[in-house]
Amino acid sequence: HIDFGFVFGVAPGGSFSLEISTPFKLTEEMIEVMDGLRSSLFSEFITLFCCGFLALQAHCDTFCTVVEISCRRSTFKCFEGRDSAEVVGKLRERFQPDLDNEETIAYCLDLIKDA
Repeated sequence: HIDFGFVFGVAPGGSFSLEISTPFKLTEEMIEVMDGLRSSLFSEFITLFCCGFLALQAHCDTFCTVVEISCRRSTFKCFEGRDSAEVVGKLRERFQPDLDNEETIAYCLDLIKDA
């Protein structure tokens, strides 16, 4: 599932932080279900993750525009009382829009390692 609070900087428990300690949740159980780090299923996960990130990255401007519009006078907890320019800026950074495809794939591999 997508935890939009996490995406926009609301940590579990409701505290606000735009710093990312973990890029996404990848548990030992998830890796086990894929038959381990050296399995073909985990390799497929890596491929799909990278392809998905590239697809999202290609639409970075659209996502940021939607979020910018959504921030205005919002009562959503993830936006409430927050500077919309900062929220959108941090979201844009997460897409790494200035990386080329090769650099983006390397970035994705780092995200997977850090998860």
